[in-house]
Amino acid sequence: MKGVSEVVGSLLMLVVITLTVSILIVYGTPVIESSQSYIRMRNVEAMMVSTNELISKVSSDAMPAAMAKFSLSGGSLSLVSDNKITVYVNNSTSNLYSMTLVPGRVEYVYSNRKVCLENGGVWEKDGSSYVVFPPHIKVRGDNVSIAIYRLIGNGSVSGRGFAEVEVRYNSSETRVFNESGYVEMNITSDYAQAWNNYLERIGFKNNRVNFSTLTLSLYVVDVRLRV
Repeated sequence: MKGVSEVVGSLLMLVVITLTVSILIVYGTPVIESSQSYIRMRNVEAMMVSTNELISKVSSDAMPAAMAKFSLSGGSLSLVSDNKITVYVNNSTSNLYSMTLVPGRVEYVYSNRKVCLENGGVWEKDGSSYVVFPPHIKVRGDNVSIAIYRLIGNGSVSGRGFAEVEVRYNSSETRVFNESGYVEMNITSDYAQAWNNYLERIGFKNNRVNFSTLTLSLYVVDVRLRV
C-alpha cells in the first residue's frame, strides 16, 4: 500500500505541476507580451523625441547634419508623405500669406500601434491618437509662433537590430507679421485627432487663433533611413 500511495502522490504532484504550468502559460503569456509591448513603445517614444531634438538642432543650422540610432525591435520605420499642412495668415480685410506643403513624417509601426515624428512633434496612435511631445507651436496671449518642419526623403527599414536616421540641413525661412489678424492651420494627417486636440488646448478655436504678432518659420530637412 505504501508503494501505491507514493505512486498516487507522485501522480497528483505531476497533475498539480502540469496545471500550474498550463495556467501560467495561458494567463502569464499575455501579461508578459503586454509588458514587452509597453516597454517597446516607451523606448520608441524616447527615440522619436531624441530624433526630433536632433532635427530641431539641424534645422536651426546649429549643426549641418546629425545621425540617430533607432532600435527596430521587430517593427518598421518609414518616411511617409501622405500628410498636408495649409497655413493662412489674414487680417480683417485680406489674406496676407498662405502656404501649403507636405511635411512628411518618420513613422514607426509595430502590430496595430504607431509612433511618428511629424511637424516638430511626436505623436502616437493606438486606436485614438494623442501627443507624446508637443510641436513648436506656441500661443502666449496675442503673440503666436509657429514652426513648420518639412522632412524630405524616402526609405523604409524593418526587422530587428538598429536603423540609422540621418538628417541634414536644407533650408529655412522666417516671416514676422506685426499687425492684428488671425492664423488658420488645416492639417491632414493620420494623427489629425491629436493635432486638433493639441491646437484647441493651446488656444486655437476651429483651427484659428488671433494674434498681434505672428512669427512663422519653415524649416526644411533632408532625411535618410538606412540599416
